Amino acid sequence: MRPAPLPLLLALIWAWPQEPVGPPPGPSELLAEIGLRFSPQALADLLAASPRPSLPPSPGNPWADDLDAARLGQRLFFDPGLSWGGSTNCASCHPPNRLFTNGVMDLRGPEALRRQSPTLVDAAYLPWLGWTGSSDSLWSQALGPLEDVTEHDGNRVAFVHHLAEDPTLSGAYTGVFGPLPSAEERALWPREAKPVPSRPNHRLERAWQGMDAAQQQAASRVLANIGKAIEAYERRLLSGPAPFDAFVAGLSRGDRAARDQFGLAAARGAWVFFERARCQRCHSGPLFSDGDFHDNRAPVLEPERDDPGRALGLAKLAASPFNAWGPFGDPRLPAPQLPAAESQRGLWRTAPLRNLARPGGYTHEGQLPSLAAVIEHYSSLERARPADPTRPAEVEPLHLSAAERADLELFLRSLQGPPPPEDWRQRPRSEPSGEGQVER
Repeated sequence: MRPAPLPLLLALIWAWPQEPVGPPPGPSELLAEIGLRFSPQALADLLAASPRPSLPPSPGNPWADDLDAARLGQRLFFDPGLSWGGSTNCASCHPPNRLFTNGVMDLRGPEALRRQSPTLVDAAYLPWLGWTGSSDSLWSQALGPLEDVTEHDGNRVAFVHHLAEDPTLSGAYTGVFGPLPSAEERALWPREAKPVPSRPNHRLERAWQGMDAAQQQAASRVLANIGKAIEAYERRLLSGPAPFDAFVAGLSRGDRAARDQFGLAAARGAWVFFERARCQRCHSGPLFSDGDFHDNRAPVLEPERDDPGRALGLAKLAASPFNAWGPFGDPRLPAPQLPAAESQRGLWRTAPLRNLARPGGYTHEGQLPSLAAVIEHYSSLERARPADPTRPAEVEPLHLSAAERADLELFLRSLQGPPPPEDWRQRPRSEPSGEGQVER
């Protein structure tokens, strides 16, 4: 039998029934294939949660993305010379091996408020820093602990001497910000001083008042620059893409394999989050936080203690000379329109939900010890703090089933990305000498 001529073979191949070729399935179709039906708004919210955009610009810090400033900030972050007696550095409460959070509350002094140290990973995306939004930038947030008696317990004049007398630090500082006050200028300064306006007889306040306005301005400018270098470092503390990001990218391109790799249980958890519970009312966008303040009704550990929350944060923000619209903002920004402090009493910043799989408890006091406990809290509100009757209720019990709670936890764990690059998680190889550190 003679083989069919080539034109005939080509004709037979052409005529063979072909699978219909069309556009890839859309996200709604891909989810419906696994039994999940999202409303148009819930689906839009899911797709809007990835990928994360580029970092927003820093308010008032022209050096925020300068590599030399970041390297200086890394040294300062790990430098115990910015504390009283050299006992504390920023990593003490934000250890890199715990995703830059210690997972516990800071209770080291009678003046301390019960606060859990928030993670610094991805914090550069946030418009407000701290649980109460007492800082409007990473650079200003870094300054509070340095002089707080319950944290570093340092003072800005001692910091100037420390930087100037350490050759490594003074060289790095000068390379970014210009010269420090000269030895001749500093010879006229006290060794220690900072403003303590609430205690006029405090030795550091008396020393501060003994300095003239130009000296005070110079010391405060150095302190602000310390914060700006630390912010440049902390802006490098970014996590990598999480499994959720691959899932959303797969939905967007019609990729069934990416959908299936994410897992059915985690996909069901996404449905619980966006459709069933509508958690995105507060936890919206690529960071899963609206950046605003709400009454989370977290359990109260000490009912007799009144914690004003955002009301206190607003008062601190307005009083700080280091807010973004103050004299050390470069360039200065116009003052924002802020709500009346008393109207914000008992409100807390919406915590971002990325990178939750870390040690320690959750919410501002660590009241909830695990992700499962967080989900149970919002499902039942059995131990919730009573709602403020003067406000519309923001949180109502979700009444999730055990299966829904388990799926939701799997989804939340899918928001965990790789940690920041190792080079930025390490103490600098060449340590500051420690010269100029004040001894008590």
